[in-house]
Formats: sequence, C-alpha cells, structure tokens
Amino acid sequence: LDVSLVYGDYMEGLERNVANLAKIFPSIAEDLNSELDNIKSEISTLSEITEAYDALFILVNGETLSFFGAEGRFAVLYDEFGFMPSDEKDDGGETHGELVGYEYIAAVNPSIIFLMDRGAAIGNESTISSVLDNALIKNTTAGSNNDIYELDGTAWYISAGGFESTYTMIEDIENFTSTKS
Repeated sequence: LDVSLVYGDYMEGLERNVANLAKIFPSIAEDLNSELDNIKSEISTLSEITEAYDALFILVNGETLSFFGAEGRFAVLYDEFGFMPSDEKDDGGETHGELVGYEYIAAVNPSIIFLMDRGAAIGNESTISSVLDNALIKNTTAGSNNDIYELDGTAWYISAGGFESTYTMIEDIENFTSTKS
C-alpha cells in the first residue's frame, strides 16, 4: 500500500489514503470519511482567513536555509491552507528545497514566515533560534509584526499525510490565524 504524497497534491493524497484504508477496513469507512470531512472543513475555515496573506516557507537545517514554493514539497501551505506565496518562483520540486540566504528572505520581505526545523525533526540540535535572532529576519515585515511561526517538523516533514499529522498542521496554522481573527 503506497501512502506517499505527491508534492502539490496533499489533499488528493490524503483522500486516496482514506479511500484505500476504507477498502481494507470497510467497518470503519464511515468514520474515516467523517474524519476526512472534518479536516476539510477545518482547513476551509482557516483558508478564509489566510487567503489575504502572503507567506514564505523556509526549512532550517543546521546553518542552511531552504525555500519551498507553491509547487514544492510543502505546497499544502498554499494549495490547501490558502496563503499566497511571497515569492512566485518555483523551488524546483526538490526534496530539500532551494538553498537561500538571509538576504533572499529580506529581499522577498514576506508578511508571514513559516520556519520548519529539519534538524530538530530528525533528532539533531535545533538551530531555529539563530534564524529568529538574525537582524535581516527581524527587519522583514513578518519579523516586525511578530508573524514568524515555527511548524512542527514531525507533522510537516516526517509523517505528513495522516489524520494526526494533518491536525497538527492545522494547529500550526491556527497559531497564525488566532492572531488575525
């Protein structure tokens, strides 16, 4: 059973996984579909708020930063959650994104920055504080408005595509929307 997700097709992948599980376990098919409907409803509610904001997804991996665009691995931020991309360029769809520097983030000047610490997600030391402490980051619109949010690495990076991880992703986005509603 392949439960992997195709970049840019998060919800379609989740729906496919639920349909496959419903075939394997028909006695819980109704519960699975009900849970899926609940997730869709929660994401739809959030996207009504988020669609007015641009955001930039940055993966922190030790001392390196990687950009992920609207077509890449974390396209769910744009496709499902409804944020506008702060930078329209494509990240090339690479697994670890496009390497960027602090100057890139400052030049893009996003309204919202989402940081995901890959190192911490895979059991290494977290380095996200060095990103948060960087003067170029602090001087962006996101930094000036305290609109920089850390995403759960396990949910977004390691185990995306299931109910629990999707609910954690929803909670991460609610951290943003709770400041805007």
